[in-house]
Amino acid sequence: MEGTYVLGASQLFTVFFIMLGPFQVIQPFAKATKDMSQPQVVSLATKTTLLVIPILIVLGLSGRVLMENWQIPRAVLELTAGLIFAYVAFSIVLVGKQKAEPKSEQAQDPVPVTPLGVAMKMVVSAHGLATLIVLLAVSQDHQRTLLIFGVLIAVMILNLLAMIYKKIFLGKTGVVAMQVFGVVLGVMQAGMALAIIHISLMELHKGFL
Repeated sequence: MEGTYVLGASQLFTVFFIMLGPFQVIQPFAKATKDMSQPQVVSLATKTTLLVIPILIVLGLSGRVLMENWQIPRAVLELTAGLIFAYVAFSIVLVGKQKAEPKSEQAQDPVPVTPLGVAMKMVVSAHGLATLIVLLAVSQDHQRTLLIFGVLIAVMILNLLAMIYKKIFLGKTGVVAMQVFGVVLGVMQAGMALAIIHISLMELHKGFL
């Protein structure tokens, strides 16, 4: 625990990497751009990254304002974050979310191969956006908020590299490495989630005494 926050910079990176990182982007992006030349892929990936960063910042801050207007206690917000983290982490570790995604994509409508289409359909996820909003709502100072955005931008840059070098990530070695790394991060996030839930429940219990 760093300062008054449960999650430090490294933990924030792990959370954003799982929620909004290359694991959920690389496969649908590779499928959508399979007929594109490398310069076209680089251009699309770059434009998507430049677009998705301000989108996430605006949506995150807007959600934070709504949370503040509702005056939800901080401990409740932390408990919400813990539950979201736990759901995603256990879906990776126990359900095999990474292996199930390619099958589900077949039933979905084709994603428009435009920067906005890639940003909203492949990068921005409901649980990822919810995580960002809750983390911003819990933030109590500008330094913490800037740290959250800094880590978020770092993960978006990793997404950019993953989209540009998709062939490396989707090779035999890359796929195995991503699966192993994903499970390891999933276990780490599950542990963090349970710790957050425990701490938030303790705070709520103290509040009722």
